[in-house]
Amino acid sequence: MGGFNSKVANDRNQSKNPQQARPINGGRSVKGNVGSVKDSHRFSLKLEAGDTGVSIKTLTFRHVMKDPLGREYFMIFLKLEHAEENLIFFEEVEKFKEKLEDKNESVKSLVEEMVATYLMPGVETEVNISDQMKRALIKAATNDIENNLAEFMKHLDRAQNEIMMILAMGAFPRFLKSKQFLHYKIKTKEIRDREEEEEERAAEAA
Repeated sequence: MGGFNSKVANDRNQSKNPQQARPINGGRSVKGNVGSVKDSHRFSLKLEAGDTGVSIKTLTFRHVMKDPLGREYFMIFLKLEHAEENLIFFEEVEKFKEKLEDKNESVKSLVEEMVATYLMPGVETEVNISDQMKRALIKAATNDIENNLAEFMKHLDRAQNEIMMILAMGAFPRFLKSKQFLHYKIKTKEIRDREEEEEERAAEAA
């Protein structure tokens, strides 16, 4: 285990050192019309019954994105490519949706923060979605957001789906060939083996 943990620490250190990273696409989004991709439903994060037992050998984009550990290793890989902003945005949207459930949070403040942080042209953390999508989100955010939140959320969901498809078609195939994905599979197998051992001991003690 010590050897594995050192590998994870090394991955994280590399992600903080851009001199060791190989820029790919400069963090730009994948060319082409992502909306034209067939079978886009395969990028849905909703897991069907039985998906939690997916084989280690057949881990898919959907499973990695659903698994916090998987997203952690994917993030390490994206940082090495200087292309982590899309996954950061995806995770921030998830947090944003949770915050909306808190009645003490100001909807206007939450929306303004998201627009200023991820959507305004030139900001350091500007997300790589289409300009048309950004304009639609900014327009919805400035149009009496308190009474038109549903319109903003509709565009935000579309932006999140666009992000998923960009990641799935662009960085994810390279992630599958990376040492970060290999380490993720090893760690996942260790966790599942440990859970199976605990279940067997519990069954024997029953």
